[in-house]
Amino acid sequence: MTRNNNIVITIIVSCLILFIIAFIVQLSHSKEPSVLPTAPAKLNDIELIVTDTINSDPVPKKVTETVTSDKSTTENYIVQCDLTDNEGSLNTDEEFIDFAQHLQQSNSPDDQLAYILFSSQSDAAHQLTSLLAYNQKFAGNKRVLMDIVGLCSHSNNLDTCTDTVLNQAIELDGDNGALWLQIANLHAAKGNASATLEAIEQVITTTHFNEYHFDKLALFMQTSKGALDINFGQRAITGLGYHAATSVWLSKITNFCVEERLDTARHHQLCLALGKTMAVQNNSLVANAMGLNIQSQIFKQEQNEELHLKAEKEKSAIMQKSVNHELYFQAQTLTLVDERLFNFWLTSVMEQGEAKADEMLIKEAITLSKNPYYQPCAK
Repeated sequence: MTRNNNIVITIIVSCLILFIIAFIVQLSHSKEPSVLPTAPAKLNDIELIVTDTINSDPVPKKVTETVTSDKSTTENYIVQCDLTDNEGSLNTDEEFIDFAQHLQQSNSPDDQLAYILFSSQSDAAHQLTSLLAYNQKFAGNKRVLMDIVGLCSHSNNLDTCTDTVLNQAIELDGDNGALWLQIANLHAAKGNASATLEAIEQVITTTHFNEYHFDKLALFMQTSKGALDINFGQRAITGLGYHAATSVWLSKITNFCVEERLDTARHHQLCLALGKTMAVQNNSLVANAMGLNIQSQIFKQEQNEELHLKAEKEKSAIMQKSVNHELYFQAQTLTLVDERLFNFWLTSVMEQGEAKADEMLIKEAITLSKNPYYQPCAK
């Protein structure tokens, strides 16, 4: 089987579309996985067949191989590189064992956090214990506290997050709606409806919203540079794989607003406001789609067919990605050979959110491709 640009398309489809679909289909049955992979997907192990999600065609189709070396005069032209020569040959497992040992032995807070996140095959309880110990040693990491609260909503960890931990998170990041969303999810998991509604009120009234959803990818790219002996394209694919395995810990609050009977006007109004906030404020498309799903189900309960169908249409657009599919995949492929472009996208997605960053990436890739001196492909 030819190993080329299809690798990237498969990764992107799997990470950014299929995970969204899985979350929406299984909202009420999510078990919120916490186990992370310890080794990257090897380039030659990835299936090069994807499903045409645009046309909802259930029959897999092969992605056409395109390798272009000449500049094009087309308005939306994006340079496409043959990635085969960029794969290299190495024993990936050994490289990752060395990388894990490096992280474990390092005194750097970032490296030690990376070791917990990228080298652990432990269950949610053990990972939570590791993060709590990390928080005691290196206090003040907002993203770590967000993860701790999220992990506490797992069925086996409900009593682990004490008031001390929650108060520490609130004191540090209490103006962040995303933190309150995790707290609402925790209270919903515990079955405390009153506390859940109070947390939802905080979600929709706080001053900003940052769930640090892409910080994990940024941390991997930072700590693996110079420490993991594989090329940039392989590091990027590995980082995207870790990112795709990141739990969002939102199924309990979704069930609270979708499955449970909205028995009071306050419950109804707050859940509807929460759905609207999640659809707009969250940086990740997964959470955006979950917010639209909450709205859709509430409108359905109200028998408001017009707004129900409107929310469903917007959710479908997110699941299929509103940006031009072909240009998006070409631009994402280009990020695997152009580290500067990858960093441009990663910075954009952390600052602007996933939907906006994808648009910015396409525009930047087109601009770069129009430059006759732009030669990102391996010789």
